[in-house]
Parts: sequence; C-alpha cells; structure tokens
Amino acid sequence: MNKVTKESLNGKIKKITYMRVPDSTVTICQLELLNGFSVRGESACVDPQNFDSELGEEHAFQDAFSKLWQLEGYLLKESLWQQEFYDSLPKAPRMHLPLNQSFGWALEMLEIGKRVAREGWNGKGMWLSLSVSQENTLAAARSIPADSFWSDNNRDYAKEQGGYATVLPCITMKTASGEILMGWLASQSDMLAKDWVVVEG
Repeated sequence: MNKVTKESLNGKIKKITYMRVPDSTVTICQLELLNGFSVRGESACVDPQNFDSELGEEHAFQDAFSKLWQLEGYLLKESLWQQEFYDSLPKAPRMHLPLNQSFGWALEMLEIGKRVAREGWNGKGMWLSLSVSQENTLAAARSIPADSFWSDNNRDYAKEQGGYATVLPCITMKTASGEILMGWLASQSDMLAKDWVVVEG
C-alpha cells in the first residue's frame, strides 16, 4: 500500500513515555519505535492555572505522532522513488546458457549412470560417477552385506544390524593418478561451470 496510515504508524510504536518538565507547563511525549528509534513531541500552556495533565499528554502525543508521520512519509516516498529509478534503468539482456553444459545437467547424467567431467579440468582421465547402480536415483540408498565393507568398523556395524547396513549414495571421482576418490565435493567453480560433458567408454 503506497500511503502512510494511522494504523500502520500505531503498529510501529513500541512504548509511549510522558514527562512533565519540573516547575513548568511543558509536557514531553516520547514514542519509542520497534526499530529502536524515538520521536519526541511536546505541549505547553501559557497560564499554569489552566494546566491539565491529560490534555498536556494528548497534545504532546499528537505533536510526536505528526513528526513520526512526516518521517514515515519521507521513507515511503524515498522507497517508491528508488524503485521507480531502478525500474527505469536499461536492463542487461538475459543470458541463455546451454543446459547441457551446466552442473545441474551433469547431476542428471550421473543419476542415469553416466560418467561426467569438466573440459576445464587439468588432470587427464578424471571423471565422476555415482556410487549406485544405474537404476537407482540420486536419493537412493543400498543395503550392503557386511562382507562387502572395506572398513572393519563398518563391517562390524553391519553385522550388528543383522548382516547388512544401508549405504547412502555419493559422488566418486576417478582421479588423474588412477585412484577412486569416495565422496567428491564440488567447488564453487565446479558448480558454476558450463563446460560439463559426458565421458564415454
């Protein structure tokens, strides 16, 4: 809504404090806002005999409230102007990058059992694979018999669970030096790269 309302201003007030200046007819009202900022208003009467504390607080509140209204009005106008200004700026053309080169596409290829790699990798023969069979999906898990585990701790745990343990899928890498790296993690460069390809053979 492109206007300041009394209801919206009241919703911003966290606390109202009144104070009378000693030996005077001046009443001060402080509005503490939700964001920690405060606005003050005041009222006074000429003849001390006509002083009324309720009227003094009411007029001081109205003075503070009118200042808050001005501040919120400026803030809204500034926000609308900035939006209008940025909307008027020339827009850069949207780049349509090929989907068959993205990291998302590479993950889809891994899910269907393909090996993928980046053309920009320096190491020769490097590729990624998914540690589940082709019919499984990225979210799949496999129940592995205890004797198939390399780690003694994992093997013992599988035996304790009745001879099997559930293994979650992970991405593996065939490194340039010929090893299989379990649990490969993508770098920022890998995730943003557009040079992913399927490795055949």
